Amino acid sequence: MFGSGKKKGVGLAAVAVAAGLVATPVEAQGTGWCGLSIKQVNKSTYTINNRCTPDKPADKATQIIVWGEDWPDLDDYLTNTTTVGAATSFVVSAVVLNEDGASRDEVYTETRFQRPNNTYYTIKSNVVKRQFLPVF
Repeated sequence: MFGSGKKKGVGLAAVAVAAGLVATPVEAQGTGWCGLSIKQVNKSTYTINNRCTPDKPADKATQIIVWGEDWPDLDDYLTNTTTVGAATSFVVSAVVLNEDGASRDEVYTETRFQRPNNTYYTIKSNVVKRQFLPVF
């Protein structure tokens, strides 16, 4: 009655393209490497250091997203920043990194890279486990 699923998919894709809803494709995970370290500046602020090696030297880092790891729930978005290099440092409040309230926090980054052909991929860093705000 409504046609095949394949025809519906093609039709929906055509509508999405016509409406300008199609973004540049993003792959799930690149094969490069990112290392995250977080250092306390004072009682209420931390410096996030994110250093990456892209899949290929011509690939450029464009954005860093900071996540709080929560298993089995979905991870918490904490903050993000734009970047133009493979090594980026920025300062955040301890409140931003305090993703688990009264328990230990688990924080990681996903760095978005752009290839010369304008496609994108992300690389996930290691997880830093620490209590960023004291438990009272």
